[in-house]
Amino acid sequence: VLLDEPGASTEPAEGAAVAQALIEELLARGARLVATTHASPLKLLALRDTRLQVAAMQRRRVDRRNGAGAAALPSYAILVGAVGGSYALDAAAREGLPEALLARARGLLPGAEGDADDGDGDAADA
Repeated sequence: VLLDEPGASTEPAEGAAVAQALIEELLARGARLVATTHASPLKLLALRDTRLQVAAMQRRRVDRRNGAGAAALPSYAILVGAVGGSYALDAAAREGLPEALLARARGLLPGAEGDADDGDGDAADA
């Protein structure tokens, strides 16, 4: 069974709960399962449940042509055992969102006030 972003397009906590219930039921029925997700609760489920395994798309950091810092682009290599992040800010920058809006978005992220965590929850940066 292939699930692409199960529980997406709704309130994130409820969507993740519905997706987890579905995944648990499919596993209980003996299904082989591949699921893609940005939902942290589902990533945590995969880390806790021995029937599941996490993997992430490796990203490579490259300098942007416009001098606005680095971007994380997919390398299309899969890192088994790694939990990946979202890269929404990188995607928004690539699409031309003004720097002032990007800066505001960065400031709204958890850990933005000098926290040692960069806030992306990602172990897949290369």
